[in-house]
Amino acid sequence: PKGETVVASTAGAGSLLLELEVLSRITGDTRYGDAAFKAMVGLFDRRSSIGLLGKHINIQTGKWYESTSGVGSNSDSYYEYLIKAYLLFHDSIFLHMFSEAYWAIKEFVQDGDWFSDVDMYSGKSRRPRSENLQAFWAGMEAQLGYLSSSSQLLNAFYAVWNDMGLFPEEFDYSNWMKG
Repeated sequence: PKGETVVASTAGAGSLLLELEVLSRITGDTRYGDAAFKAMVGLFDRRSSIGLLGKHINIQTGKWYESTSGVGSNSDSYYEYLIKAYLLFHDSIFLHMFSEAYWAIKEFVQDGDWFSDVDMYSGKSRRPRSENLQAFWAGMEAQLGYLSSSSQLLNAFYAVWNDMGLFPEEFDYSNWMKG
């Protein structure tokens, strides 16, 4: 619509796939699923040379608006939906995209028991903070059979919850305090 922003979060642009593909299958109209699939692939194709995606993209130019990369706010659902799409639709393209993103995240974004926000081009840390929206990662890894890594991440989140009585929206793990 007129006046609407041309900037979309990676999570927002990449998390319509399941619903729209199911809608396409129910109605027989492939336009919905095709549009969501193009958004997922479009984001993936614009990842950096080290395999990371930014958190916000200009949907008109296809250029990254924010080159911070992470698995929390503004990006979480993209990764979650890639693996869910593979499990639901059995299309290996989703597993391929997830695997490529997963290993880049493990190499550059994961910081010990935590995930930080990093520069998508260099992998250098920009913000050593964990977010509660990253909590899905441990469950996703458990579902994939990466039990050692999953339990390590889950235990880190549990330690904060146990110490503070909750896991705050942001947590500065380098100083063990709310972000």
